[in-house]
Amino acid sequence: MHGPTTALKRPQEIPPNWRDFRHLTLSEEEVDYKGLFDPSFAHQVRLGIELPALAFAACMAVDEWNMVELTLLSIAGVSSKLYLIKFGSGRKIVGRIRITPMDSLSELQKRCYRERLESEVATLTYVRLFCSDIPTPVVWAWNGSAENAVGAPYVLLDYVEGETLEDVWHNCSDPTEKTTILQEVAKHHAALAKAVLPFRGFGALRFTSVVGEERLLNDTDFRLGPFLSEGRHFRVTKSRRLVSPPPTAALSPSDLWRDLLVEERRSHLICWGAVPETSVVLPKDDIDSPVNVDVAWNDIQAASKLVERLISATRVPPWLCSPCFSISDYAFRNVIYDPGE
Repeated sequence: MHGPTTALKRPQEIPPNWRDFRHLTLSEEEVDYKGLFDPSFAHQVRLGIELPALAFAACMAVDEWNMVELTLLSIAGVSSKLYLIKFGSGRKIVGRIRITPMDSLSELQKRCYRERLESEVATLTYVRLFCSDIPTPVVWAWNGSAENAVGAPYVLLDYVEGETLEDVWHNCSDPTEKTTILQEVAKHHAALAKAVLPFRGFGALRFTSVVGEERLLNDTDFRLGPFLSEGRHFRVTKSRRLVSPPPTAALSPSDLWRDLLVEERRSHLICWGAVPETSVVLPKDDIDSPVNVDVAWNDIQAASKLVERLISATRVPPWLCSPCFSISDYAFRNVIYDPGE
C-alpha cells in the first residue's frame, strides 16, 4: 500500500520488545555528547528519553530494520531536539523530540499539546496529498504523549537536505537572490491560498476518528478543529494553566478574533482576580514605552470590551473570508531552503 494510510491517524504504539533492539545501545547523553558543539551542554538538555525506543519506532514506521546510525542533528531553539536516523538503504529520517518536560505541564496543557501535534501531522499530510506543488516531507509516525516507550512526544519524518530559510536569508547579501527567495515563498503562499478545502470555518486541521480497516487516506479523513497557538496554551505560567482552547473552529474571521479576545480576558481574570482597582504591570517589552507601566485591571477590561465591540461592528472583506491553512508555528526557521531546486 503506497502513500499515507489511516494508520497515521493514530499515535504510534511501540511494543515492549523494543528492549531487545540491539542496533543502538548508546544513551541519550552519550549521543548528545557526541553531537553537540559544546559537549558540556549535554546534561542541560537531557530529558531521560530512551533513544533505542525511538530507533525501534523508526524501524517500525518505515518497515526497515537495517538501521546503521542515530546521531543528534541539532537542537531547534528551546523547543525540540532533532535526531538523524540512517538506514542501510540510504534512507534518512528525523526524530523530533519536544524539549520541555511534559511533567511540568498541566493536564490541559498536555491535551493541547497532543492536539497541536496531531494538527501538525494532519496539515503536513494534507498538503503533501492535495497540494502537490509544495514540497512537503513524509510523516511516518508520531505520538503526542509522554506515556510511550520513548518517554516524550515525538514525530518521525523524512530528512530534508538544505538550510533553514532563516539562516539563508540572514547570510544572503545578494539582492537578486533575496528577490528569488521571496518569489518562491510567495508562490507557495499562493498555492496554499488556492487549495480547495472541503471545510467551512477557520481553525487547525485535525484527523477524523479512525473507522474501519486500514486504507489510503483521502479528504474525508480530515476535519477542521479550533485554532491552537503554542504561545497561548503551552506557557507554564499561572495565567495559562487554566486556559482552554475554543471547542470548535470559528465560522468567520470575526468569530475567531472575538473568541481569542474573550479567552484572553478570561485567562487573565483567573490570574489577576476580579478586583477592578488591581494594578497590573505591563512589561516594557510588550508596549511602546522605555519603562514598565502600571495599569488598572478595570481599564484593561474596558479596553478589551471596546475592541470586542469594534470586532463585531467591523465588516470583513469577502476576500479575507476564504478558508486557508493556518499553522501556529509557521516561521522561516521551520522552512528548509534548497538553492539547487
